[in-house]
This record gives sequence, C-alpha cells and structure tokens, in this order.
Amino acid sequence: MIRTGTRYGELLRRLLPLLLLIPISYSFRPLFWTPLDHRFYNYFQSKRPLPPWEKVVVVGIDEATVDRCFERPVYPLSRHVSQHVLVTDCLADAGAAAIIFDLELSEEMFLETPALLAEAFRRAGTVYLIKSVHVSRRRSARQEEIVTIRETLPHPMLVSAARGAYISPVELDTDGRFRRYRPRRMIEGSRYEGLPEVLAGFSGEDPVPIDTPSRDVPVPVVSYKDIVSKDPAACGDIAGRIVFVGSLVSSSNDFVMVAREAMLPDGRMTRNIPGVIALAAITENLARIPDLRDAPRYALLLWLISWSVLAVILLPRRKPAFSAAILVGIAFLSLALTGLLHVYSGLILPAGFLLGTLFICGIYTVITLNLQTIRELYAEEAEISRVQKEMETARAIQVSFLPAEIPRWPG
Repeated sequence: MIRTGTRYGELLRRLLPLLLLIPISYSFRPLFWTPLDHRFYNYFQSKRPLPPWEKVVVVGIDEATVDRCFERPVYPLSRHVSQHVLVTDCLADAGAAAIIFDLELSEEMFLETPALLAEAFRRAGTVYLIKSVHVSRRRSARQEEIVTIRETLPHPMLVSAARGAYISPVELDTDGRFRRYRPRRMIEGSRYEGLPEVLAGFSGEDPVPIDTPSRDVPVPVVSYKDIVSKDPAACGDIAGRIVFVGSLVSSSNDFVMVAREAMLPDGRMTRNIPGVIALAAITENLARIPDLRDAPRYALLLWLISWSVLAVILLPRRKPAFSAAILVGIAFLSLALTGLLHVYSGLILPAGFLLGTLFICGIYTVITLNLQTIRELYAEEAEISRVQKEMETARAIQVSFLPAEIPRWPG
C-alpha cells in the first residue's frame, strides 16, 4: 500500500509541471514553433495525393499567345480588346459556367472606351471581374493613426456589363508562402466579398487550407491562342467549368509561392505558381467539400497533452541516456502519426508546435529525474556513511568495556 501511494505520488509530481510547461510552449509558438510548422507542412503537403481538378480551368496567356495573337506593344494586356471579345464569345459558346478575367482592366489601361468588350460581357452573362483593395496606414503629426482604403476598380462600363467586381485576397504566411485562404469579410469596417467565395457559394470566416497543384496533378490549362483559334480540343475542356483568364508569362510579377512543387504549363517544376492558377485552386477547394482542414483548438490541445503525458510517464529514472533515447523515439512517432493524419485524412496538426512542446516537457522531465537521481544517490551515500560511523562508534564503545590487559588468575 505504501509503495502504491509512493508510485502515484511520483507520477503526480511528474505530471503537475505540465500545467505550466504547455502554456510556456504556447507562448513560444510564434517565435520558434511556427517556422517549424511551416517546414513540416511543406513536407507533408508534398506527400499528399490530390484528386483531379474538375470544376476549374485556366485559359492562360502564355508566350505563344503573346507572339502570335497580340500586336505590339503587348502590354498592358487590356489594350487587346478585340482578342478579349473573341475569347469571351468563344468561352460562352463552349458552355463555360463562369468567366473570370484576372487582368488589369482599370479605366486608365484603355486607350478608348471598351464598348465592344462590355457588349461581349453582356452576351456571355457569366463574366466576373476582379478589383483590388489597398489599405495604408500612417501617423499624423499628433501621432494619430490614419487609415486610407483605396480601391482599384475595372472600367465602370465593364463592371456594369459583368456580374460585378470582387476582391481576390491571397494572404501569405510569415515565410512568404500561400497555404490558407482567409475570408476577408470586413476590411477596416467595410464589407467586401471574395471572388472565390462568390463562385463557390462558400460561406465561412475561418481560414481554409488550400490544396495547390502538384507535379502529377496540375490545374488544367488551355492556351489563350487555342481558344482564339477555336481549337476543338481546347474548347472541349471548357463546358461546365469555371474559366479563369490570366497571364502565365514568366516575366509577370503575379506569382505566388506555395508549399509544394508544381509543374507549370511550360514543363518547369517550381514552387512559384501564377496568380491565376492560385485563384483557380482556391475556387476549386472552396467549391468541393474541403478535404484539407485545420484541427480544432481543443483537438490540438488534447493532442499536445496526450503526447506530453506519454513522454513524461515513460521516461525511466536513473537512466538519463536511455530517457533521452525514449524521448527522441516518442518525438519521431508523434511526428509520423501527425504526418499520416495530414497526408491521408487531411487533418492538419502543427507538427512543429508538437515537437517544441515535447522538447520542453521532455527535457524538463529528464533534467528533474536526473537531479532527483543525484539527490537520491547523495542521500544513500550519506546514509551509508552515517551507518558506518554509528558502527564504528558502537565498536569503540564495546572495546572501551574490555580490559586493557587480560587478567591472570592463579592456577
């Protein structure tokens, strides 16, 4: 009974520090664990299989289109009104579910009023445009923050002919890569709708992890020039899909860094994908039931506590090297299971955060067990020394009772 109580008392002494260590790990997360989260996310995401892209297609303005279809000067791309009219009509005739022009179509980009393009938009009836919102902050002389919101809208004639102009927010993580779509319902008190949400019929406020194209499953891309020439194979890929028209030219600055390596239409392997492809990937992800999702906060907390408790319980006493080996093994096992959940079930748990929490809890436990072992060994040595001194004292007392000389008795 005493041994059982002692065992539970020792277990309780091991587990109680977790009440402080896990909150400490949370406080370190933005500084240390988030960069690790990004690295593990990139690795797990690169192993994740992708379903085929069924709802979107990109009509790309590639190098061949620039060389064969556009007159000089090529830029800005909005100046080629007659070509855009022809593409709009061809896409509408091919049965596109929606047509999105991911091009700069602001009023100052046109040399003359784009009446023909507006009429083509009306004929199609399914054209959506993109506007941008820029928020700038500055301090006044009185150190008051002044917020300025500037909208860049397409030409008013085009907006009235289309189904509206919407924002396309692509926010990057701290390492400059795009991993999640964050709905931006409110920007400085003003309400804005994102184009992917409108196209997909999505409603939500939490960030949505996005599956970007891979080297094996790229987003379907059709060349702009093939649509202009009414190529039957190219037009056959349009029916029933959401079509994004945008630039794929490598000299463009509209590229987004993503977590996994993808294959561009020209065959290059890169982690920088054109913005129009990223926009198509976001829309496809929101339109289908999300296969990729972040674990809820309570699930993350339970995951951290479970592995931390397991590490603390299994670490043996008086074997620091063996304890360190067990801790490393538990860390590898936890990362492997976290990766499997990410790759095959689509449940994202921050692996870097888990590793950091295990590191803090495990190292603390190893150090405290080692210190406890040192104290116990010191106490044992002190007890042995005390017993030896008592035995020596008892011997001296016993010897003092003996006569100095052996008495001699006559006879």
